[in-house]
Amino acid sequence: MRRTIVAGAVILSLLLILVGCAKATSATPSVPAKRVEIKYAKGFKIEYLPDGCKKVTDGEGQEFILIPRGKRVSGYEDYRRIEIPVRRVVALSTTQVCLLRPLGVLDFTPPGPLMLAPWKIS
Repeated sequence: MRRTIVAGAVILSLLLILVGCAKATSATPSVPAKRVEIKYAKGFKIEYLPDGCKKVTDGEGQEFILIPRGKRVSGYEDYRRIEIPVRRVVALSTTQVCLLRPLGVLDFTPPGPLMLAPWKIS
């Protein structure tokens, strides 16, 4: 159980990093999905879908659809859907919090309910 939670948190952290670093593309419905060539990482793939969404497949074969916030799309009911940009993230360890540091969002990340003091990363 704990392994599944940690794996999910790592995947979500990775998705945050990828979404923040992705270039904006203009996709039209008549254009087929475009696969992104990833050079320096392994274990996942990203495809740009014609309606402006992105399909992310992780190393275990789980598929997520990243949908621009406020956009209404249909046809992805069988996938886990994540609105982007992501507003909240659950970080279960300092290792995961450190992945958020390069994004400059630590001041927007409130500590969890069980923590007595806010995060301090130096």
